[in-house]
Amino acid sequence: MKRIRSLIMLVLVLCLSLTMFVGCSKDETKKETDSEKKNEEESKETQLPDMKKLCEDMLAADKSLPEMSVVYGSDENGSDLFQYLADFDVDKVEDFFFAYATEGTAEEIAVVYLKDEDDTEDLEEAIEDHVEGRIIQFRTYDPSQVERCEDAVIEAKDNYVILIIADEAKDVKAVFDEQ
Repeated sequence: MKRIRSLIMLVLVLCLSLTMFVGCSKDETKKETDSEKKNEEESKETQLPDMKKLCEDMLAADKSLPEMSVVYGSDENGSDLFQYLADFDVDKVEDFFFAYATEGTAEEIAVVYLKDEDDTEDLEEAIEDHVEGRIIQFRTYDPSQVERCEDAVIEAKDNYVILIIADEAKDVKAVFDEQ
């Protein structure tokens, strides 16, 4: 009788153990799956644009652009050079590119991706100040460039702020709008 009781207890303990393992593994699998889905969604939301490709495509849209130098946010000194574009807290910037005419003419194209969409208005104002400074500078040493600066395109879209100073600004902006 003791043997039967011991055998029944052993079977019960094994059944409970199996139930516990099976129950836990299903929940963990479900949690992992839910967690993986959540991570994928967050990854899609925070996926950064390919600034190098975007830059190349935007520059190619205006065949009249002179030779352009480019600074990327990922460059070693990118954060320091960002200050040339805008007097703005670079810690609020997720990524950017800034292309400017190597020979010192007015052409500039920049795309800035901000960490927080609420900061776009402040950045737009800072870029407007930059353009005003360029207009003052060109009035002094190359008045032929002033009109280009006065026609600058500065816009915000979601977390992006763009600056386009180019003869074919409409074509350059169309490339940005397509991305």
